[in-house]
Amino acid sequence: MTESAIAATRVTVSVVVPCYNQEDTISRCLSSLINQTYPAEDYEIVLADNGSSDRSVEIAKQFDRVRLIQEFQRGGFTARNTAVRTTSGSILAFTDGDCEADPNWVQSIVNAFSNPNVVMILGANRFARDTFFLRTRADYENEKVRYFCNQNNPQYYYAYTNNLAVRRSGFDECGPFETIMRGADVIFSSRIIAKYGCGAVQFVPEMQVRHWEIVSSFGWFSKLWIYARSYSVYSPTSGTRPLTFRQRLSVQSAMMSQPDSTLARVVWLFCSDLIGSGAYLLGRLSRKFN
Repeated sequence: MTESAIAATRVTVSVVVPCYNQEDTISRCLSSLINQTYPAEDYEIVLADNGSSDRSVEIAKQFDRVRLIQEFQRGGFTARNTAVRTTSGSILAFTDGDCEADPNWVQSIVNAFSNPNVVMILGANRFARDTFFLRTRADYENEKVRYFCNQNNPQYYYAYTNNLAVRRSGFDECGPFETIMRGADVIFSSRIIAKYGCGAVQFVPEMQVRHWEIVSSFGWFSKLWIYARSYSVYSPTSGTRPLTFRQRLSVQSAMMSQPDSTLARVVWLFCSDLIGSGAYLLGRLSRKFN
């Protein structure tokens, strides 16, 4: 194969990482992105600092392969939009400064887009520790994404930019992100589905990141409360709604059929889902009354 033919077959990826005061995790994040199995010449890494006041920028400058830009208007989605405008890849891959990517993360993304019908993909998330409780909860959340990606119902789709990738053409058509503090990723996914259909969005379990912010079950339930507070902001635009109780039971049932299913795992799934639903409801109520 000639050099020109090889160049024509290459898929270029632009990895975008917003960062705000993440000195404790940014080195781990950038190290994981630099040490990918995908050829280094075929992907770029852009860190969009959002006005950090800690050592995040100082640490990031130690990574020669990382292009650092700064966006002082507060908001992670504003930072992402600014970073995207500086990139050139045919695929845009997003993660966060408190996440650590699996070594095959970029390669998994490229593999998924070998299907020409796929426009956006969502990956699997792990939490900071693989304790029984956190591992079970992470498995449930990933199974939930697999579930709604197979339902062909746009009402139940959502997205998360700590582990998301989209074709450049899709972003050009449906972007940029809304410049709100939370939920712009859900609105963006609703635009992708409206433009290309539900089948254009796929869950890719091999595309994994570890989210170092979630160190305990309480931390996850607190996150649900925060997500719920932002629901009223993005839901009128996206049309997204939470899974019903029956649908959540379907997700739990799928997990119960897995080889590592145990009685303790089943009980924790059920109990944690009840607690999580309560946290989500309280979050929505707190937003409604203040």
